Amino acid sequence: MIPDPPSGLSVSVRSGKTAIISWSPPSQGSFTSFKLKINPLVHIADPKPQTLTIDNVDSTQYVLKDLVPGATYQVQAFTVFENKESAAYTSRNFTTSK
Repeated sequence: MIPDPPSGLSVSVRSGKTAIISWSPPSQGSFTSFKLKINPLVHIADPKPQTLTIDNVDSTQYVLKDLVPGATYQVQAFTVFENKESAAYTSRNFTTSK
């Protein structure tokens, strides 16, 4: 069974290099972990996307570090159940402070 995506995704920018990503588990269905994909949306020196797996299902936030000041990113949040990723995802764009 493919899980529903997480809900309530939000990003709180703390500085030019740090942001806190928060989400809520799906309202129904089982899950074993969460996956976050961080995509830079601007031309920066090292534009490779990051994929993070959050295995602690009790954790509903993650601190992103070493971001580029003044850069815009898109975060995509997925729910994972037994190695099956949610078909849909929740996303937010955010810009770090300069």
